Amino acid sequence: MPTASEAFAESFGRVAEQANRLRAEIGEEGLLSAPFAERADYAPEPFVRRVLGVAGAIDRATGAAEPTITILLASSFPALRTLGTATELAERGQSIRLGLGSDLLAILERSEVDPARTTLIELPPAIPFVGPGERAHCAGMVGSFGSRVTSTAGARSIMTSGHGVPSIAGAPAYDDAATLIGLVSSSDCPLGGVPGQDYADVAVVDLQPSVPDTSLPTPGGVTVGVARVWDDVTSNGPITSARSPLLTVGAPFAGPQRSDGNWGEAMLTARAISAPGDSGAPVYNAAGELIGHVVAGYPGVYTVVQDVTFQLKAVDAAIR
Repeated sequence: MPTASEAFAESFGRVAEQANRLRAEIGEEGLLSAPFAERADYAPEPFVRRVLGVAGAIDRATGAAEPTITILLASSFPALRTLGTATELAERGQSIRLGLGSDLLAILERSEVDPARTTLIELPPAIPFVGPGERAHCAGMVGSFGSRVTSTAGARSIMTSGHGVPSIAGAPAYDDAATLIGLVSSSDCPLGGVPGQDYADVAVVDLQPSVPDTSLPTPGGVTVGVARVWDDVTSNGPITSARSPLLTVGAPFAGPQRSDGNWGEAMLTARAISAPGDSGAPVYNAAGELIGHVVAGYPGVYTVVQDVTFQLKAVDAAIR
């Protein structure tokens, strides 16, 4: 008889495998993150949508529950709406097409994914959460200071968002009082990246010797945690601090433009826990453990959080 943790791991393995198969199948169709209005074969019909991401989940209450799949679809409507399962939509006689000749039920069948356990959620495409009034100002770009780290060279550093700084080593970073905090040492960003490729949205600022840690947000002694679907998480941004459960964990999320890369290892919140200006702000689980940083979202609707371990690996940094 497997233990609860073994059953949970087995279920998680199944859903991850199914989500990966479905994501690959949708990618083969050229549908993942491609705006259909730009396709030569585009024809308006119900539920033709840009695919923002594919994620898997299991019921944490039982651990051994059958895995479910979530398909995130772009909408111009400024809200997060659950459309239902693929089976429910088919039973209502609603066409579920992701492009001409690309019926979702056929894609699910090829991917060996149960349509009754595949939920479609519609939401407005994410935008990078950057705006005036935040704490990090880097050579005309803006963001929010996040967690304290040690950089590749062993320097005393702090994280911020990759899209909030220029991708130039040595770019200066300031706080709201126009005080020089430090210089950018490394960064990674999906904006302007290779379409379909996963990126971390993070930058590391090496602090000036005269800047004490006590003058910056997020006290030391941070413990890195693991996020799971339906965990309650809380942001700590300069503009907004709020709490929400997670809808998806550990799946790529499409960048705002067709020419952009994806946010890798992303998490989607059920409600917005950030606002423009909070990019780079740390996010914690209910145990107070650091699970990621704000990278994007849609004001008042949802937030995209990126896994902190994925970010640290991208810039070869460590929490201190």
